Amino acid sequence: MNSILKTNENIKKNIIPIISFIILLQPIIDLVIGLSIKTDFFPSIMSLIRMIILGFLLYYFIVINKSKHKKLITIFLCLIALYLSCFYINMNFSFIELKAAVKIFYFPAMFMILVSIFDEEKTFIDKKYFLISLSIYAFVIILGFLTNTAFESYDVAKTGSSGYFNAANEVSGIISLLLPFAFFYVFDKVNIKKVLWLLLIVSAIFILGTKTPFISLIICICYFIAKLINKSNVIKISFITLFSLVILSFIIIETPIYENMIIHAEFLELDELDDVIDEPELLDHFLLGSRLKFLNDNNTIYMESNAIDKLFGIGYIDDSKLAEMDICDIFYRQGIIGFILFFGSVLSVLVLNTKKYNKNYILPIILIVLVSTFVGHVLTAPAVSTFVALILCGFMKEEVV
Repeated sequence: MNSILKTNENIKKNIIPIISFIILLQPIIDLVIGLSIKTDFFPSIMSLIRMIILGFLLYYFIVINKSKHKKLITIFLCLIALYLSCFYINMNFSFIELKAAVKIFYFPAMFMILVSIFDEEKTFIDKKYFLISLSIYAFVIILGFLTNTAFESYDVAKTGSSGYFNAANEVSGIISLLLPFAFFYVFDKVNIKKVLWLLLIVSAIFILGTKTPFISLIICICYFIAKLINKSNVIKISFITLFSLVILSFIIIETPIYENMIIHAEFLELDELDDVIDEPELLDHFLLGSRLKFLNDNNTIYMESNAIDKLFGIGYIDDSKLAEMDICDIFYRQGIIGFILFFGSVLSVLVLNTKKYNKNYILPIILIVLVSTFVGHVLTAPAVSTFVALILCGFMKEEVV
């Protein structure tokens, strides 16, 4: 008994360093999962790593944590467990359906537990761990590209490589959300080392070949130009404008992103890229990967489902492809009750700290909303939603961290 108490005390003393280490583990976990899937080396077991981390944090929350928000968060966690039990029963005790639903509710559970931890500790992690994690993702992508051993970002047709990561969409989402922190770091006190480091991150974005981090990059550039104009900082405005022109010049020299746009246009038999504007279906296919079509298919299935499925969700196995628009997928697949519980729990805990916020997290939150709404794989993928949970926790801290 004394040894358990001593262990718990040590965990409590080191919980912030432990969470910082968990951030650094994220790219390593994705790397291990990617290699295990490609080599067929116990991929299912490797995928449990994040559930083990959540289990550890849940143990900390139940046994050690003394946050003033613990009672409310406990109620929400119990409601989530109850809902998942009902969902499991409604899906005819399908373990595959339950596994998919647990992945969805990984985010609210992780977020609420982290909120309780940071509330009790009265501190937050250093943002340098976001930057190190981003660097590892970029390094693995670049290494795979240079050695010509990387996995392809797309299964067919399009170009781009994702290093040794299996899920290019999820890696794209992570890089997109962490990119603002890279810009804050570089343009705080600009020097050549920081600029070269940022160019490496941008290079990884081009190699990856997906649109999401590139759009995030453009948004970050526009945000910082506007911020510098507001401060009338001519030198930095000139520098970031030059930096932007260099990036755009890379796009013109047929990077995978540009090549993929051409490949997509040829597949749709477009003479000019402007042709997509006249055809809504082509516009959906070209810009959103037919997400609006899949959204309509999901809506049709949902509207034709029975009352119980409307309440608890239509599930994942038997019906059409996910829309890959997180808010919609959560609503259709988890039903009215699941949707309310998912967002209700997150928003209820988030508004606990309405008087406190860190403005450096506003841009990442804007990107969270945009990417999760139009691209997906943000709130519904544990690899990405772990960072979403941490970003929201950082936003709730008043001090600059």
